[in-house]
Amino acid sequence: MKDKELKNTLVIVKESTDHPFSVIEAAVKVHAAAGRLCYQKYTCEKCKQRLTMEEPNVLYKTGSCETCGHVTDIEKQGCNYLLEMHNMTLDQAMKAVQT
Repeated sequence: MKDKELKNTLVIVKESTDHPFSVIEAAVKVHAAAGRLCYQKYTCEKCKQRLTMEEPNVLYKTGSCETCGHVTDIEKQGCNYLLEMHNMTLDQAMKAVQT
C-alpha cells in the first residue's frame, strides 16, 4: 500500500478538536502554498454542531451555524481544517499532514 495512490479512502475521526486560530492559519498557508485545498471546520459555540466552510483556503473569524443560527467567534474559540489530498501516494500524504 506504500506506493499506491490514496483513492476512495475514508478516514474516521472519533473526536473533533479545535486548535488556536493562529496555529490553523499558519498550517493552511503552508498547504495552500503547496497547492492543496483546506476547508475550515469549527464547532458551534451554542449547539456544538460541527460545521465546515465552503470556500477553500479561506479562514473566517466568525461563523453562523446552519442549525441554530448562532454566530460563533471562531478567532476566539479556535478551529481546525479538512485537508483535501488527491492523487498522492501514502508517503506523500503522510509528509503533507506533518507540515
